[in-house]
Amino acid sequence: MYMKTLAQKYNLHARARFRHEVKQLEWLEESMKWEVNVLDSKTNQRHSLRYDFVFCGTGEYHLPNSPDIFSSFKGSMMHSAEWNPEFQLEGKTVAVVGSGASAIQIIPSIAQQVGKLLSYQRTPAWVISRLQFNIAPWMQWAFATIPGIRRLYRTSIYLANEIQYPAFQIQGLLSHVARPIAILLVCLSNEYYPALMRDNVEVIRDDIIQVTQDSIVTKDRRDKIDVLILATGFRIHEYFGPMEIVGRKGENILRKWKVDGPSIYLGIVSHLMPNLFFIHGPGVDLGHNTGLFTIECQVNWILQMVNEMEGQGASAVSVKESVEQAYMLRHQRDMKNTVWSSNDCGSYYANSQGLITIVYPRSQIDYWLRTLKFNPDNFEFLIRR
Repeated sequence: MYMKTLAQKYNLHARARFRHEVKQLEWLEESMKWEVNVLDSKTNQRHSLRYDFVFCGTGEYHLPNSPDIFSSFKGSMMHSAEWNPEFQLEGKTVAVVGSGASAIQIIPSIAQQVGKLLSYQRTPAWVISRLQFNIAPWMQWAFATIPGIRRLYRTSIYLANEIQYPAFQIQGLLSHVARPIAILLVCLSNEYYPALMRDNVEVIRDDIIQVTQDSIVTKDRRDKIDVLILATGFRIHEYFGPMEIVGRKGENILRKWKVDGPSIYLGIVSHLMPNLFFIHGPGVDLGHNTGLFTIECQVNWILQMVNEMEGQGASAVSVKESVEQAYMLRHQRDMKNTVWSSNDCGSYYANSQGLITIVYPRSQIDYWLRTLKFNPDNFEFLIRR
């Protein structure tokens, strides 16, 4: 609701180009602009535009992970991120593969519609109840009339999450509690367990060994299904892919990041990509607090940078390579002290080199302090000749 309200307030929908896919960004050194190659999916036409600044807000959860084993299924199939509301589920035998946040939302929402629901779970999720309650009349009065009380209440919620951060340190007193959170992420639901207890819902813990045109086969059984729903996560180490970014010196950024791992200062800027700012880019995800505040920190920091650049009469700004490298070294050093780097957590969050590239290793307050004030000494200001 917060983000929808902002979009309405600033009339962002009128300025958005829907059904347009950015295929490539290329940095033009001579003009110090980004050339953006866009595909209009309505007309199937490509066109190029040039911009002084680019904000990349793709995040890491945008490319569905659909394991190849399911490609042989010929019935109705969809990934949770590509939900098709036209699918008819009433009375059908439906299989949901996965047990993470997506499955926990999907299963309760369809359990009453389907004839039979099979929930295939390799690792069961950690689920706790939502903290929901009716707001008493006196609280409603206080929120409406006492200055600052709503901000105080929201701050208390924020701090209640933030004090969980020490548990994510390997030497933390509660690290044994945080480890399952780091592996799976604890999910909030009051409907999930009741849905699993329905007579038409069955949980299957055996590994899937084969998928045929109409069935899923495990060690001891074969189940014929009508609809297959994949809640199998995302290809988080594709970063901003399949979009291509060509940075300074013609460097293909995605190809380089896949080989060497991301190199990015504060999860926002890279020395190879002047005037390009990542919003919730690699290395800033959290296991204990809100991502919206991280985005607000980043945007405030970026605006300071742009103001400084304009004040200096520069055409572009780029973080110094030495500053970026020092930041990444500290990031990986700090990561080794967290439960994210433990052997049982690394398979999902680590890239092919074994580096944890998605999450932030320190508290969100630490990140807020790092982005509170822009330091121009860490940057090169480029002037178009």
